[in-house]
Amino acid sequence: MHAITRRIPSTDAPELFALARRSGLAASRCDALRRELPAAVDSLLRCRAWEVPEGHLDHYVALGWMTWNGGVLDLTPAGRAMRDLVLVRRQLLMPGTLPQLSALPEL
Repeated sequence: MHAITRRIPSTDAPELFALARRSGLAASRCDALRRELPAAVDSLLRCRAWEVPEGHLDHYVALGWMTWNGGVLDLTPAGRAMRDLVLVRRQLLMPGTLPQLSALPEL
């Protein structure tokens, strides 16, 4: 009998470190921002930008995960993919704790 294993998507890929170099941020800072991205998106959707720690929004823009559009922050396709990857990874580690990705609103 073969053991069944789940592969947890990695967000520690070399692409994250390359992104850190291009944006001028430390890799550890990018990793922290990646982990906090879903909460930041949730705060913005609830019009509670003050809940996002100072400097995070500027860093999300520098990383290309968010962009300014007429005075409003939008989640870019890359940001949406990163948010979804973080949520999938959490779901795999703690089943039943997160909403379905299809139920998430767009920013």
